[in-house]
Order: sequence, then C-alpha cells, then structure tokens
Amino acid sequence: MSQPDFLYELFEDFMDDPANQDFSMDNGLVCRWLTGQAKISPKISAYYSKPSNQKKLAETIHQNLLPLMSDCNMAMQDIYTLFIQDDTISDAKKKNLASLYKPASSRLLFLAKLISFGMERQFIKRDTKNQKLIAGGALSPIVLDYIMDSEVPKPCRH
Repeated sequence: MSQPDFLYELFEDFMDDPANQDFSMDNGLVCRWLTGQAKISPKISAYYSKPSNQKKLAETIHQNLLPLMSDCNMAMQDIYTLFIQDDTISDAKKKNLASLYKPASSRLLFLAKLISFGMERQFIKRDTKNQKLIAGGALSPIVLDYIMDSEVPKPCRH
C-alpha cells in the first residue's frame, strides 16, 4: 500500500465529505507529512478536531486499518507507551487521553483523539541531519542534543 493510499484509508471520512471533494493528496506532499518535513493540511486537522469526526476516525481505523495489521494490540500498546513517555505533553493532557486507553472498548477512540491531538500541536520540522542514525535505531533524538558529531571517523588507509 502506498503512502497516499494509506492516508486515503485513514482519512476516508474527510475525503468522502462533499466539502472536501476538491482536496487531493499528491505523493510528494504525503511523503513530506510522514517524514516530518511538512505540517499536515490544516483542512484535515480542522476536520478531525470535532469530537464527532474523531469517533468517525476511530470507526474508520477499525474497518480499514486494523485488518491490515498482524498484531494490532501490540501496535496500540507501543503507541500508548510512546505517548506516556513523551515529556513534551502535559500531565493533564496525558491523564485526559490515557483514561480512554484503559478500557479496551475505547482504545480506538484514544487512538483517534491522539492522532487529532498530534495534528493540532505546534509543528516542528524534523532535523534530517541525523536521519540515517535515527531511522536505524542507532541513536536517540534526545542524545543528538549532546553529541557534536554523530558520524564515526573513517579509518586511515595509509
């Protein structure tokens, strides 16, 4: 599944809304959204800021995306762990959203509200300087603030 197809599946309700018929997702823009190089469209984040649309998003995730996952419970647990460990989110917001995670019946609503919350946050462009190390899991983004140069010196051939 391509990145635009994935977002079409995720944001199906937004795309099916008659008010958004002129909206399209080109591959380059979607790639920049997913790599953290560009902020997601304000039209999408405004649409999903409404609680009724967040419930629709939860249903869409259940219908369109969960069947594609081999272990959706593990994915939900990992998302929850990342959310709880994020020190840039206030304790009040964590408490508010975490209350939806505990009962298994509202976990998809937790995920939908978390996605909406993520889209509404202040956008900080991802630093691509150390993208290779972060993607490989070799270096934590937090550690990058303390290391002057993360490249290993090349051996001398002479």
